[in-house]
Amino acid sequence: MFKLGPEAKHSTLKTAGRRWKDWKAFLTRNLIFKYKDKVPAMLDRPPDAYASCYKPEDWKEFVAKRCSPEWAKKRKKMQDIRSQNTYNHHAGRGGVKKVEEKLEKELGHQLTIYDRADLWIRIHTNKNGELDGPAQEVADRIRLRCDMYVIDPKEKDPVLVASGYVKLEKADKEGNIIIHGVKKKFDDFKRVFIEKVVEENAILPCPIEHEGFDTVGLAVNNFVAWPKNLINIHPDDLAKLFNMLLNKVDFPSSFFEICVSLKKKQS
Repeated sequence: MFKLGPEAKHSTLKTAGRRWKDWKAFLTRNLIFKYKDKVPAMLDRPPDAYASCYKPEDWKEFVAKRCSPEWAKKRKKMQDIRSQNTYNHHAGRGGVKKVEEKLEKELGHQLTIYDRADLWIRIHTNKNGELDGPAQEVADRIRLRCDMYVIDPKEKDPVLVASGYVKLEKADKEGNIIIHGVKKKFDDFKRVFIEKVVEENAILPCPIEHEGFDTVGLAVNNFVAWPKNLINIHPDDLAKLFNMLLNKVDFPSSFFEICVSLKKKQS
């Protein structure tokens, strides 16, 4: 017997309900629908492995319900709904909440409406770091792809070291953004996400000290601070955002500031 507080009780009952639902789905998928047409006699009693869990009459009632026309109709309806879900998510067992918590930890603040695009991309990215076809098309519309450079005294021009996308966000009242606990001037730095590494041993302009990340290779799949003058937005994405602004899409004014400053730098 366990004594649980109100919050723990709610969470425990919710988890138990989910596990019970998953268990019934497992039995339906792997036993009932597998044998009901081929070997229906196998469903007359509980499988030996689960015989101690079910009374014969309870098992027969469960099987009858899952084989009924009403259940078949309900199942067909849910399958039709599922087939309409074009954008499969890959949030895993922890669900979207776990992805939210990880993103909040990286950003250093609770998610705002302006962070939802990044969250959407995260939960639709598979274990190989790739987006499914339809999801990739949406992602291309909601983020600004960019290339990141560093200054190398040995080279005449800045050196390309990584690519990814710029995080669209608002500065605070003092004109700052906080990246990994460090204040940066919004006019001088942008938060970028490193997706592809070109020079893995290149030193980060702003190392992530608490994680021990000081090179580009170590910071892949993370947000980092990057000097604005060393970021190149892909021209198509910059034009796309300007077009959205001209059509009065509801973006904060800081987005326009990003566009203007980066366009000036690249022109």
